[in-house]
Amino acid sequence: MSEKSSLQECQPMLAPPQPRRRRTWLLVAAVVAAVVAFSAIFFPVYFTRPHQRSADQGASATNDRSITTPGAVWQQKTQFRDLSDFRISYYSSGQNNSKVLSSLPATSSSTSSTTSSTATPRATSGSVLSIFYPRNSYTPSELPVGGTQFYAQTPFDLSRATSVTLNYSVFFPASYDFVQGGKLPGLYGGDEGCGGGNSAQSCWSTRMAWRTNGTGELYAYLPQDKQNITALLQVPPYSYVNPDYGMGALEYARGGWTNISQTITLSTNNTHPNGIFDIAVNGVRAIYFDQVYFPARIKGILFSTFFGGATRDWATPRDQYSYFRAFSIRINAI
Repeated sequence: MSEKSSLQECQPMLAPPQPRRRRTWLLVAAVVAAVVAFSAIFFPVYFTRPHQRSADQGASATNDRSITTPGAVWQQKTQFRDLSDFRISYYSSGQNNSKVLSSLPATSSSTSSTTSSTATPRATSGSVLSIFYPRNSYTPSELPVGGTQFYAQTPFDLSRATSVTLNYSVFFPASYDFVQGGKLPGLYGGDEGCGGGNSAQSCWSTRMAWRTNGTGELYAYLPQDKQNITALLQVPPYSYVNPDYGMGALEYARGGWTNISQTITLSTNNTHPNGIFDIAVNGVRAIYFDQVYFPARIKGILFSTFFGGATRDWATPRDQYSYFRAFSIRINAI
């Protein structure tokens, strides 16, 4: 047999039989179809359903309602590296002016401290949120932007609550210049943006504020036409309807921590409003009123701090800092 004829005879044996080739392609097609079907069913379900967060991220969104029960408390950790527990929905100004520090700077206190006897002494341990107010800053709508403002939802579904208490501590250095005044955090409800002179018909906010030499007040935006104005004006020692209530009723320390507690209770009677704002400083009630109409459910924390006032005479004359820690939310009732 010649070499050529031997090669011709062997060639058919090198090609697989046709039935085997069809079976192979059918098997490949079946695998591909299975992968496509699995992807179509699994991936949309997986990426659209809520997922459990890690311990560092706090409770998952699916647990928000289950943990929103009377007596439930969210407490900021003593040591923290970021603000993830706040569940910040967005910053409206000054995000770059906020910074988490491992402890209170040593330069924030001095022998000239005017800390009041009721303030918490300066602590050397524990993380703090540092807020920067650059020289000549006042209202966030003007440059340079001072302080910061963000809306935080917290791990709770606060819209289910009818009474909530917000606690936090603020530290002003011993040399802090309060100028004419500025804003501090509080609670809010309804749509964002209830402040800065905006209408408060479908929203409300209850920020705190400081005034000259560190006196303080509740700075609340509320729908005026739904309030008992005559009674509101009697909130001591002095009140000016929308937004200054209890002006001079409290004092912020320099060189020490001032502990703020703000309880908001929604009204159960729209004809004769019986909502409450109850403000305590260092454990002592400072401002209280029990005939408030709140036009919307509680939504979250309005972390708002800056100098102002909307005119330049409210501006800080130099770079300054304040420090915050120990935020907590307590659900009193739902």
